[in-house]
Amino acid sequence: MDTEATLDVLRYAFVENEMVKHESHLLEYGEVSVESKTDGSLPEVSNDILIQNLVDALVHVPDWGVSNESGDPIDSKSDKNWPSKEDTSHLFEFVAYYAARGRVSISKSVLAQILDYLTSDHILPTYNVSSKMRENQLLNLLKAVPETDWDADYVSQLCEKAHFYQVSSW
Repeated sequence: MDTEATLDVLRYAFVENEMVKHESHLLEYGEVSVESKTDGSLPEVSNDILIQNLVDALVHVPDWGVSNESGDPIDSKSDKNWPSKEDTSHLFEFVAYYAARGRVSISKSVLAQILDYLTSDHILPTYNVSSKMRENQLLNLLKAVPETDWDADYVSQLCEKAHFYQVSSW
């Protein structure tokens, strides 16, 4: 299974529905003609439920913690183990993206794993996410989730170690 491609398709599916919602809003104010409106889109509430159900399923993927039975990190090129380290990176990014936008809720334990991932210096070089982008994603995530779901001291230590000074000062 190509995890990255699958998650990209899912992202585009939800983005398309958001665009249809935007067009519906413009139609209300007479900024778009009736002919350009696309019917058949799912309402936002149903869309959010679909995204939440998807995220709930993804966090139950085996080896979410990216290690095999021996405790060694999973080889990112191995076809034997799914998800690989690279696949897990894509899963973390996907879940973090929707959680940072307030579209889904995640458990404290999943949040802690995502925070560890975003501040890790072991991000795969094949996944082109700059340190600044990860810092912004972390900041958005912290703004979106309840403050009671994360320990400020622990997050501060992670951010210091990762040199995320914007988050540290927040």
